Amino acid sequence: MRNLNKKLPVVKAIKPKTKVNIQCEDNLEYMRSLRKSSMHLIVTSPPYNIGKEYEKRRPLDIYIEDQAATIAEAVRLLHPKGSICWQVGNHIDDGEVFPLDIILYVCGDLSPRLLPFNWRIHGFF
Repeated sequence: MRNLNKKLPVVKAIKPKTKVNIQCEDNLEYMRSLRKSSMHLIVTSPPYNIGKEYEKRRPLDIYIEDQAATIAEAVRLLHPKGSICWQVGNHIDDGEVFPLDIILYVCGDLSPRLLPFNWRIHGFF
């Protein structure tokens, strides 16, 4: 297992020719338009499906299916030496708490490639 406690350099400035692209679109549509292995860093905090004003609450199985598709697409886009930072919380239904990180970690065939600490992938392909 890799040492995740090693100190990383702090980036104080972005080089002038660095490409940054921020889009406000349907995430899957946009992600599917991008080249495989083209992302060095993917940072996301998907909705928790708890009925906040900016999200439409859906049945948990549909939510999990949609998130699994998004995770698969993010992994497809990830450069072999890239990282995914996936921040996700809990889903609450009728007083019962569902830990979304655990549910999404085991969905699909992705779990061998993901670390359960905010899902940071460090070139494990």
